[in-house]
Amino acid sequence: LEKGLDLIYWIDPNVPPYIVGDVLRLRQILINLVSNAIKFTDRGEVFVSATLSWKLGDQLSLKFSVKDTGIGISADKLDRLFKAFSQVDSSTTRKYGGTGLGLAISQRLTELMGGNIWAESEPGKGSTFCFTIKSSTPPADMMLPTVYLRSKVPELSGKRVLVVDDNETNLMILRMYCENWGMMPRTSTSPHKALEWVRKGDPFDVALIDMMIPEMDGLQLGRELRALRTRESLPLILCSSTGQSAAGSDSGNLFSAILTKPIKQDLIFETMMEVVTGTLQAFKKAPPVAAKAPAERIPLSILVAEDNPVNQKLLVRVLQQLGYSADLAANGTEVLKAVDKTRYNLIFMDVHMPEMDGLEATRKIVNTTKQGERPVIVAVTADALQGDQDKCIEAGMDDYITKPIRVADIQVVLERWGKAAHERTKDSGKTAVGLDLGPLEQAMLKRMHQLGIETDFAFMIELIDTYAPSFEKQFELLQVACSKKDAHDLHQAAHSLKGAGLNIGASEFGALCKKIEDLTFENDFESVENMITTLKQEKQNLLQALQVVKTRLSEQLAQTRG
Repeated sequence: LEKGLDLIYWIDPNVPPYIVGDVLRLRQILINLVSNAIKFTDRGEVFVSATLSWKLGDQLSLKFSVKDTGIGISADKLDRLFKAFSQVDSSTTRKYGGTGLGLAISQRLTELMGGNIWAESEPGKGSTFCFTIKSSTPPADMMLPTVYLRSKVPELSGKRVLVVDDNETNLMILRMYCENWGMMPRTSTSPHKALEWVRKGDPFDVALIDMMIPEMDGLQLGRELRALRTRESLPLILCSSTGQSAAGSDSGNLFSAILTKPIKQDLIFETMMEVVTGTLQAFKKAPPVAAKAPAERIPLSILVAEDNPVNQKLLVRVLQQLGYSADLAANGTEVLKAVDKTRYNLIFMDVHMPEMDGLEATRKIVNTTKQGERPVIVAVTADALQGDQDKCIEAGMDDYITKPIRVADIQVVLERWGKAAHERTKDSGKTAVGLDLGPLEQAMLKRMHQLGIETDFAFMIELIDTYAPSFEKQFELLQVACSKKDAHDLHQAAHSLKGAGLNIGASEFGALCKKIEDLTFENDFESVENMITTLKQEKQNLLQALQVVKTRLSEQLAQTRG
């Protein structure tokens, strides 16, 4: 770096080597935080780290930290950091520039990925900006290369490595890298101490030294070490911010390799393998086990609804790489015509199209097609805010991906919905149990998908069996509270019923309970009595719908076990 700062990063070995997520958003947040750290740091370091917060099955949360040794921020000004067009004081704008928008945008992007962002700082002692995101690991059968960097390596195990760097953070990271590979590191911030160890006969197999260290620089230390040990008995690796140009004309005689900082873990590993063993064989990735293409495992008939020719080509090309062919429609009207002629398993539906947009086309498909015949509909749009996603789900779409189109997003959708889409439409016009599902039953199944339990048939049946008596009990409490004109108990019962109804997708039932809740604040018990009559009928509809869904789920459970 021009400012003479050390830029260091560390990825905890517990972090999975591959995750499913939005690389563009994540990169945008990190670039913004690192840029700010460099801007407000005149000396020292910027340290970026990634750690695993928690992991449950394939779901996980990651924590990222960007720590600097810069000017710091007083505690009373931290709450202003994430407000748009806000700086902690006007002097920062004059000296460093900037609009104050970057952190506000980073906060919004973090929230979109299910996380949060915060800062810890003291004036004169630097700042640490942290954020979390929720993610998942990819399916086990995806073709991913083997990673050799997170466990002991036979060729390096037991090798003694001398590490010299005046930066304590860098020493810590290099030590952890070496220990992960099974090496035995000995670290020092003092070149004189390192020389003393070698003079006393410490049998190092390799030395990793920084160029910019006090007392003597890396080049001088290299000359001293070479006077004590031969190139063959002690290979030297130099780490420099300016690379080969800093090492001088005799660098080839002194050093077996010169690395330019910041140094990636895989490059250090590759170099260590080469200078210690004379081979890179251990680092070469094992050929991946051939896995069936998604189209072979989950055959699907797919329609792509998109008016932009470039996006059409990109999406169709991605699907072709995954083994699928797809039909095209340029607007909602063409979508409806295509659906009338062909039974599609899955539609990638652009939201904004001429003549008829994707939302309207989806509503027409949902309203005119039986549940067992309806394709899975995935929204494709540049709108990334939660309200936009809600509009898509309300229209009847099953899932949502954002532009620009990414292969990983398409793969996730196909893995998540492929089997369900195939099963949903494979029987000629019939549902799994020959039942026509009404809007309430469809809403319940959609809600179960949102909760991620749509394929856990046994659990959903158990849930329904729990809901039915619970509704009856809460409704009875509601009636008793109304007869006693007890506003507190009435409000509690209505609130419980509302939450239970909304949790399973019964929006009309939940809306009625909300109205009763509001009436309790006015002590309008006469209106509540009238509404309870309507609510009772809605409750009966809800319980009947639960039984229809339970019958369907029981049939599907029997099929999976049979």
